[in-house]
Amino acid sequence: MIPFSPETISSSAKKCAFSADGRYFAVALSSSPYIAIYKKSNGVYTKLNNPNTLPAGVAFGCSFSADGVYLAVAHANSPYITIYKRTGDTFAKLANPASLPTAT
Repeated sequence: MIPFSPETISSSAKKCAFSADGRYFAVALSSSPYIAIYKKSNGVYTKLNNPNTLPAGVAFGCSFSADGVYLAVAHANSPYITIYKRTGDTFAKLANPASLPTAT
């Protein structure tokens, strides 16, 4: 069992992803803030501050880049994908890609 910090999330988890090195863990959520990001320190995952710009709706999944610098979140509302870049332990939203996914 992985110990977690005492913060709780009052939302249903949809999917989750670990960074390749296991230092970061993200959970796609069904209600705001739609994404929760954790960092492992001394064997304990502690929730980081929410990104300044949150996904635009219910998140369906998330994935880290191989180097753990980028985090992509797929969600229900336009622009349907939000991409973050990690600097230290802060995740900042990048500009939307020129070509966005469409709703189905």
